Amino acid sequence: MQFHKNHFSNPEEIHVWTVPLAPRESAQERLERLLSDDEKQRMEEFRFEHLRRRYIRTRGALRTILAGYCGKPPGELRFGTGRYGKPFLVNSSDTLAFNLSHCEDLAVIAVTAGKAVGVDVEKVRHMQNLDSILNRFFTAEELDFIHGAPGEQQPRAFFTLWTRREAAAKAQGLNLEAALTGIRIPVYAPGGSTSLSGLAGDESTGKKPAASWCIQDLELDPNHCGAVCAEGGKFVFFVKDFE
Repeated sequence: MQFHKNHFSNPEEIHVWTVPLAPRESAQERLERLLSDDEKQRMEEFRFEHLRRRYIRTRGALRTILAGYCGKPPGELRFGTGRYGKPFLVNSSDTLAFNLSHCEDLAVIAVTAGKAVGVDVEKVRHMQNLDSILNRFFTAEELDFIHGAPGEQQPRAFFTLWTRREAAAKAQGLNLEAALTGIRIPVYAPGGSTSLSGLAGDESTGKKPAASWCIQDLELDPNHCGAVCAEGGKFVFFVKDFE
């Protein structure tokens, strides 16, 4: 797979990479060789082989994708983390920004030319404690949105709202508590987008909040919900597949 530096045609672009996490024997050893010593140590902490393999594929794909934009070998990339764990590149002169999310069988990586970005993906599933989460953290408007969906579609409605909140919090470098209690996003139709103002600022870096943010749902597949949030009033995003 070939990449080129300066891959963005304009600063408003967001590239969203989907990474299936099913094991691929032909690529597994190659991706593992790209990992840093810290990543390999983290890999060994997983008790189950399938979790180790998913971790290798996620981190190896992240390194491969970012290396294409940076013009550096994947193994030379170094990462730091903000206060709540949001990763960033520490040895690149590029203004590249990125964010990563993964669930059981799919990872999603969002990359921008420098705009703060957050992404979230969730596998749609039934949750036994859904009502307690809704009643504690969700607004009346959000409850109407979820309860207004047909019964079999309510889990998807919930995760549609959940991923929007998570993406907004992660764009800011905030934590899960902020997503549940501090982020308020207007309800809009699935598959659409909305603009926000302010939010909370990035507590990990002290960065002031952007004047405006844009959130857009990701059209993935019937089994997943996803959303991406980036600073600025608008953006154009392209979904790409990592082989």
